[in-house]
Amino acid sequence: MCPKPAALQALLPLLALAAIFVSSCAGPGKSMAESEYPDMLVSLRDFRDNASGTVFELANAAYAESNGADPRADQRIQSSELLGALIDYYGEEGFWDYARPGRGPLTLTQEAGESLHSVLEVKQGLQHGWITFRKGLTKDELTRFGEQYKLFLALFNETSGYRTVENVNGANIFRSN
Repeated sequence: MCPKPAALQALLPLLALAAIFVSSCAGPGKSMAESEYPDMLVSLRDFRDNASGTVFELANAAYAESNGADPRADQRIQSSELLGALIDYYGEEGFWDYARPGRGPLTLTQEAGESLHSVLEVKQGLQHGWITFRKGLTKDELTRFGEQYKLFLALFNETSGYRTVENVNGANIFRSN
């Protein structure tokens, strides 16, 4: 069974990102060490379920070490090289043309008389901006946000997430009384 054109179109950004990543690993030249990359974060805040938002974050190790995670966030650590390729791809697709500078809203707010639905925020070194999904956007803005949203979720879902738990009982936590 052949894939439908719409399904294939949805996979193209992910395939392009994978090709960028593979070619950057295979090509000649100097590869940067993880510690040489700037802080990087791509986050998605979804305000549909509650006013404080559901937060998903992809960060590199440098960002995670120096900033920590939003306590409400599901933060996952991704390699700087792949996260940098995602951010570069966003830039090529016009993210910075539409982005507002600085940090995006952390709670549900109104913009142009409409509630924000979702916010996609990108930070790479000193460059920091965000775009939003809400009623009233142009078709071009909706398309760009949708493509970047899907690509973020595809990479987020392929990134393992780990949590730590403080355990003062040691192995006794597994023993019943």
